[in-house]
Amino acid sequence: MENYTSTVPDLSSLPSDAAIPVDVALCSINEFGSCWLIPVSTILTFISVTGNVATFCNILYRRMYKTVTFTCILLLVLSDLLSNSAMYIGMFIFFPNMYEYYFNIPLCILSFWAFFTPVLWSSGNLVVLAYERYSLITNPILFHTSHTSCRTLKTSIAILTIISMLNITYAVILSFYKACPDFLLIVYYFAYIGVPFYFLIIGMLLYLHCSKLIKLKRHPPLAVGATKMLRFSEMTTKVYLICLTYVFGQGPFIVNDILVLLTEHNILYPNEELTHLLYQIGTLAMLANYAANPFIYFLSFDRLTSVCKSRPKLNGVASTARSSDTCTLSSIA
Repeated sequence: MENYTSTVPDLSSLPSDAAIPVDVALCSINEFGSCWLIPVSTILTFISVTGNVATFCNILYRRMYKTVTFTCILLLVLSDLLSNSAMYIGMFIFFPNMYEYYFNIPLCILSFWAFFTPVLWSSGNLVVLAYERYSLITNPILFHTSHTSCRTLKTSIAILTIISMLNITYAVILSFYKACPDFLLIVYYFAYIGVPFYFLIIGMLLYLHCSKLIKLKRHPPLAVGATKMLRFSEMTTKVYLICLTYVFGQGPFIVNDILVLLTEHNILYPNEELTHLLYQIGTLAMLANYAANPFIYFLSFDRLTSVCKSRPKLNGVASTARSSDTCTLSSIA
């Protein structure tokens, strides 16, 4: 775990157990032309920022945030945008050059909060979106009477507040164990909070999915109603895709964090090549996740599949189905 980037000015000042996230993310923005990961990450970040900003503006301009579903998407777009920006700036600009800046303890705590909180908040907003779909399918009457955009916003703000308090408290505790900014460079400090949170999110998503299946199985009329509803709205399918991109986008980093924790507790031997590979894959996977979500939000599966249908008999029916789906998507959401 003692592989450091050439961008750090004074290697002797590094803690002996430091593992800079960017030393295995391989390079600094100053090495743009010589490190392939920087141009690829920049392209993915550009796509992500452009797509999320366009989605954010589209929802605001068309006032789609008045429905609960698009309020959830608006919050997820905002947190994804912050997560992508924090990840790119942190891994390729801040961490490789952090010893060139002056740091005191408050700045270290603020840095930990700024680079880590958006990722966890984005995960929390994903659960809020999944719960909105779960409530709509399993209890549509209660959903339409109790679920509002204002309530969704308050829930997301509460999640952000809890995560912020958790990260600030954790950073304060870390500051007693390592000098500032050394504790920002140790990967397993991040792993202690990142790994449990990831599996908590996965567990909540699986619980919502299994609970939905059980309720639909126990109440056949509800299952019939949900089936009819899903024929007109594709939003539930899109939410499943967003959840899957989250699982695979965060997975490589979580696997590396687990290996780092096992190495730290002398259960596994250090493997620098595997660590480098996982950080390469993890960096691209997370950035690709943030870049893919805006396309999933407004992807129309009916529009794609209708192209493959024979037109002589189904042309009028297909066009009617597409128009009805377009009209009912926002109302059902």
